[in-house]
Amino acid sequence: MTINGISISEARLARLTGILSSETLLSLYEAEGLADNEIGARFGLTEREISLLRKIYGIETDTRYGLRRNSLRFVPLTALQKQYLHGSLFGDSCIATHLSGTGYWRLRHCLAQEGYLLKQAEIMNPFVAKVSYGERPFEKGGKSFPYVDARSFALPQFTELREKFYPQGKKSLTAELLSEMTPVGFAFWFMDDGSSNGYGFDITTFDHCFRDIETTKRVMSATLGLSVSIRWADDGEGKIRVLRDSHDKAWSYIEPFMCSDLCHKVPFKYRSALDNQQPSLTGNGLEGSTTGGSLISQEDGDNTPSDKVICQNMPNICNEQMVIQSELVGNYERQEEILVHA
Repeated sequence: MTINGISISEARLARLTGILSSETLLSLYEAEGLADNEIGARFGLTEREISLLRKIYGIETDTRYGLRRNSLRFVPLTALQKQYLHGSLFGDSCIATHLSGTGYWRLRHCLAQEGYLLKQAEIMNPFVAKVSYGERPFEKGGKSFPYVDARSFALPQFTELREKFYPQGKKSLTAELLSEMTPVGFAFWFMDDGSSNGYGFDITTFDHCFRDIETTKRVMSATLGLSVSIRWADDGEGKIRVLRDSHDKAWSYIEPFMCSDLCHKVPFKYRSALDNQQPSLTGNGLEGSTTGGSLISQEDGDNTPSDKVICQNMPNICNEQMVIQSELVGNYERQEEILVHA
């Protein structure tokens, strides 16, 4: 019999389609960014059989996330992305792994901080595979937790970060990693884990590396030029407090990236600066993505948001580096298309 120009026996068709449906296959491309060989390894099929299924189901080559992901394998992270990730991994970001062992970046925030997450996704383009919305029930009380979630393609660039921050399979922050912190990283670390009593900058931490108070103070002074104090509560919660003489410097690091979502974290004397920000409505906040199309999806419920608010004061380096990345991706994709259609 012939389907979509492919000749195949009924027995073989029944075997392949019984293992992997069109919906599942498309989800593996779109949601997980897997390539044919990785999908085959997961389901006990060959790469050729996955390619055959893709053609039978009519999944177009130019919409395959696996192909797009492959186009990013040799695209380096920009300086901004590296600095952002370093700080965010001290905060809320994580590097997870697929069964293949390849790492991918993932971040989740409550829906109230949607603009903040989309701003981070904008920084991480073109590596972002998907931004999705959903709800997670609380363990107690019967209420739900609406969230927005971003994740990247699984790529070697993130595997390297995984090895650096998760040496034993568990996130481990060290004084050595702290010594590599930059002002950009500090800004996102504060926006993730920081707070303010209205007059200063505090960062909450539970990481044991900061229990060496003198080392932490010395490293933050040498690396970031910030004077800090550290206090530990009996419940194991630590507070890294930026001292008064370093407030202006800390704010100079944070201000270029601060979102209105997080204005409650800003000390009173700096909040007037936020009033002068002019946010832009940019649809899904990821326009111009080399991954093509909208990355935003809705996992559960009817909470698809309207326009996404992204602050415009992103450093120019972001756009400049994205141009370079787009050129690299474009060159690779053209080579891939030649191979695919050969």
